[in-house]
Amino acid sequence: MGLEADAGLTWNVFTSVFAREIAGPLQSWLVQKRWFRSKNRRIRALEILDGEVQNSWILCWVKAKYDRETEIYFIPLKFTAADTCASVSGICKMHSQATSWILTDACQDQGFLSWFAARLLAGKTISLAAGELRFFPAPGSQAQVISLKSIRVPETEQSNTSYLVEQSRIVKIYRKYDETENPEIEMLQLLTCRGFAGVPQLQAHAHYHCPGLTGSLAVMQQYVPNAGDGWQYTLRELEHFMRDGERADSGRAWLQERAAENFTGLHRLGQLTGMMHHLLGLPAGQENMRPAACRQEDVEVMQRQFISLARTVREAQARKSKSFTDEGLKGNMEGLRQNWDAVSGKARVLEILASPACDLIRIHGDYHLGQTLCTETGWMIIDFEGEPLRPVQERKRKACPLKDVAGMLRSLNYAAEVAAMGKPAAQRALAADWEQLARQYFLEGYFSETLEKQAAFLPKPAEQVRALLDFFELEKALYELNYELNNRPEWIKVPLLGLMRLLAGQG
Repeated sequence: MGLEADAGLTWNVFTSVFAREIAGPLQSWLVQKRWFRSKNRRIRALEILDGEVQNSWILCWVKAKYDRETEIYFIPLKFTAADTCASVSGICKMHSQATSWILTDACQDQGFLSWFAARLLAGKTISLAAGELRFFPAPGSQAQVISLKSIRVPETEQSNTSYLVEQSRIVKIYRKYDETENPEIEMLQLLTCRGFAGVPQLQAHAHYHCPGLTGSLAVMQQYVPNAGDGWQYTLRELEHFMRDGERADSGRAWLQERAAENFTGLHRLGQLTGMMHHLLGLPAGQENMRPAACRQEDVEVMQRQFISLARTVREAQARKSKSFTDEGLKGNMEGLRQNWDAVSGKARVLEILASPACDLIRIHGDYHLGQTLCTETGWMIIDFEGEPLRPVQERKRKACPLKDVAGMLRSLNYAAEVAAMGKPAAQRALAADWEQLARQYFLEGYFSETLEKQAAFLPKPAEQVRALLDFFELEKALYELNYELNNRPEWIKVPLLGLMRLLAGQG
């Protein structure tokens, strides 16, 4: 069959055997991947869209066809002689006259990852069967040879494929292809151009282009050594806080003293968030990045989205209600069931954004502790793709930046609730105290860079800002409850209790 590259593997040879020998096993493999987005839909057919053979790898874009829609995935592949990789399961096994071959994901191959990183820095274009793969290094980037030993192959499944290069760069390959610029690249380009030190600097990106299609394929950023993400760091801090609080046994005086010493980091994170929003709120050259005054039709779109989300959660609650056995959980679920009309009515507060008009801006869109890094020089903000399950055009839509703030406040609540799980009452009380102080310090830092500087994306009266923030927290808690109902029923009480507090006006 001529599968070995130096023995004549060509794109035509690959496409000739794809439907007969590869499509079926590749489909079975694809649906198990974390980065495959449509696990609740059945693939009707898997077809090749485009690609080309490069060295011993096959650059391959495949089209997954459903009943009415299609999705495109980038799946680089490699054929390896079976007797050289007995421990690799791969996607499928194939046979030529003299050799058995294993087809594998090239994103698990150091050689491919090294080659791809070097191409990003070199900035050249690769011609494909139908289109082109275009690489765009940032100004000042230099082409270089990337050592195989410097590549750290990803060990766990991710929503994309990310890998470390020479302890100085990190590359992310977007496996699902969207026919547009990825929001992460747009945001990084703008923030890097404006000198924002709170994000790892953009170093290169890549596009796939063919007639009628242009969209992002990959991004390379500066790698920043860190002590873990903000979620891991915060849980460690919470454990210390609860343990020290039990020992201190000195009430509010100890809390205030500890706050002055240990909550300044969250104050700085609030400031950094405010500075990011300030830069995103400045006039930009590109219309899709430029602030826009909120119109009544924008408000109506947001209201419809909220009401649709509430309806979805209400239906999920009804489907799952018989599975609840915990009496406290059942009581709170019943309380929510009786308050659905009040939930839908909360969307009226969005009218504040249009009279007088506040600016809507591009925002992070999936902001929580896990999207930050703790470094020697302070916080870094990462992963600007937005919520990955939302359509890409929705993720790029301008919004009120208080959505980001609400996302972080809900993350602080999650941290406190998770840290308190299974703990004695005294430690649970300390976790609740920690959350209140964490919220206070984060918000003080954020508003010092926005509200106090009369940012055009916030209403001027502080009480209106508070009302909007309560609403966006409620919206985020609904989103979380829907996720937990369908994925982690043991965590349902975290967003549920948050919802009940917000409905009672105790945000």
